[in-house]
Amino acid sequence: FLYRWIYDGELEDTYHEFFVASDPTVKADRLWHDKYTLRKSMIPSFITMDKARKVLLIGKSINFLHQVCHDRTPTAKMMAVTKSSVSPKDAAELFTDLEGAFQEKIDAAYHETSKYLLDVLNQNYNLLEHIKAVRRYLLLGQGDFVRHLMDLLKPELARSASTLYQHNLTGILETAVRATNAQFDNPEILKRLDVRLLEISAGDTGWDVFSLDYHVDGPIATVFTRECMNHYLRVFNFLWRAKRMEYVLTDIWKGQMCNAKLLKNIPGRQFTPTFLLHLPISSIGCSSTPSPYHQPCTTYSRYPSKDTNIPPVSFFIVVHLN
Repeated sequence: FLYRWIYDGELEDTYHEFFVASDPTVKADRLWHDKYTLRKSMIPSFITMDKARKVLLIGKSINFLHQVCHDRTPTAKMMAVTKSSVSPKDAAELFTDLEGAFQEKIDAAYHETSKYLLDVLNQNYNLLEHIKAVRRYLLLGQGDFVRHLMDLLKPELARSASTLYQHNLTGILETAVRATNAQFDNPEILKRLDVRLLEISAGDTGWDVFSLDYHVDGPIATVFTRECMNHYLRVFNFLWRAKRMEYVLTDIWKGQMCNAKLLKNIPGRQFTPTFLLHLPISSIGCSSTPSPYHQPCTTYSRYPSKDTNIPPVSFFIVVHLN
């Protein structure tokens, strides 16, 4: 069981004797999260919990590559250092040294499959580009785009929410993309950027219901789960409101400065724009500075494909969701 699971991702356990369990009812889109689990009561005494989790992730990674990423690369190429041939002798040798060679083989297989899977996600499915795109658009990291979008949307969003049409807002979004540095993004990224209108309540204006959205599918949806994207949208709505307040205060400050220049030379009049306006502007402006929500991108960037300490996809997903 163990040898075939580690090197081929195969699990034929009719009598439930292996410590890795499989749920055949789980669909491919939930394979990573729900299909394979550990039977903790059946873990052998010579395998620690840490090693058991690695064994689970090795086979899970192989199945994820085959079933979700549609990558048919033989495991011998994924783990060239670990496995050179498949034979009963290899399986027997795996258990000859439980303290040394056995642990090393598990660690090597774990490292090779994790590295290969991350490389496939990054090279074939642009994982890192999607993470950067979420940071730029949903976390408002693309400053010129956000400012221009807000300028274009101002007349529309000032209206009652019930009078808005999504196709009009989508057209404005496309105009903002073409007029800013966002136009240089990968077309695959830009076509996923969209407008969403939230549920309308009585008295809402467009500012209350407008939201950007980012569509994900395929293997990338394993990282950007539906629950995860809902969190991103909530963060976007908070930052969007803060950005709008900064936008309004900046306009007020500009008006104050213009009035000050016009009135400063009038005899008998003293007009000084209140310095207190600088405080809310600077405080709200902090929302555009890097935040802990940028952590997934910076975490991944510390693990280039040639690094010797490549984290498993599970580690990356946990860091991302947290």
